[in-house]
Parts: sequence; C-alpha cells; structure tokens
Amino acid sequence: MVIANLDRAPQVLRNLTIDEAAPPPPGANWLQIRAIDPQHNREAIGARITVHTTSGPRLLHVLSSGSYLSTGPATAHLGLGTADAVVSFDVVWPDGIAETFDGAAANQVVELIRGKGRTPQ
Repeated sequence: MVIANLDRAPQVLRNLTIDEAAPPPPGANWLQIRAIDPQHNREAIGARITVHTTSGPRLLHVLSSGSYLSTGPATAHLGLGTADAVVSFDVVWPDGIAETFDGAAANQVVELIRGKGRTPQ
C-alpha cells in the first residue's frame, strides 16, 4: 500500500505476514461478483445480489469504493468458507427489475449480465 502524506514523503507498506506462493488455507473459498448493466452503465452500481449457498442466502450490494480523487471497481467480494460452489444468484437491478442466474464454482470472478438471467417465478 502506498500512502500519500501531506507535507511529507509518501510511505510504502508491505504485508509480509502472508506467503503469496503458499496455497490458501482450507475453508478459504471466495467469489467475486460483477453485475453489469449494458443498457445503462457498465457496472450496475446500486444493484442488490442475493447469493444462495448450501448454508443459506447472503445479501451483497454493488458499490464503488474509493477515496479522495480515486475509485475502484464495483466488484462484490464474498467469502464462501468451505463451500465450493454457489447454488444461484438473485439480482435486483437499480431500477427494481429482478433476474435469477445459475450458480457458479468457487474461487473465480463471475459476471452477471442484465438480460442473460431468468425472471424469478
């Protein structure tokens, strides 16, 4: 991490507690989710995603993070623990329209594109 200090030199911090070459510990599965609305904007900021796993549903919000004069991608990150897959995704787009998408395996980036899902029953 680089920290820009006011009236001082910048600082560079590095996390040396994690061995990047080592495999992740057991139960450290994850999923990154991008909600894309090609009709209105690339990233569907404000969308709500319900992720259904075998241990129950989890609610995520698509938000863009950042700080002064910066921004980051609007990617929702979800820790899955020992679950190796997600059953399904329910997305409520910013305008209130809902879609359901098929699940996905863990440890990857998933793109949920508006218009490619199913209308919930």
